[in-house]
Amino acid sequence: MTAQRRARLILLLHTLDFRLGGAGPRDIAASLIDAEDAALPALEWKSSATRRKANRLIHDSIALMNGGYKRLLRGG
Repeated sequence: MTAQRRARLILLLHTLDFRLGGAGPRDIAASLIDAEDAALPALEWKSSATRRKANRLIHDSIALMNGGYKRLLRGG
C-alpha cells in the first residue's frame, strides 16, 4: 500500500468517526480539511471545493464501513 493510500484511509477513518459522532460536512471540513473554508458564509460554502471534498470523504467513509473494507482486506 502506498503512503498516499494509507493517508487517505486514515482520513476516511477520521471522517467516519466524526460522522458517526454526529458531525456534519462543515464540522468535518473544519477539523480535517480547511478551517477557514469551513467558516465561509452559507452561499460561498455551498459552492466551495472544501464542501465537495468533505461530502466525498463522508460518502467514501460510509462506503468503506458498509463493505468496502472487505475489498481492502483482499488487497484491492
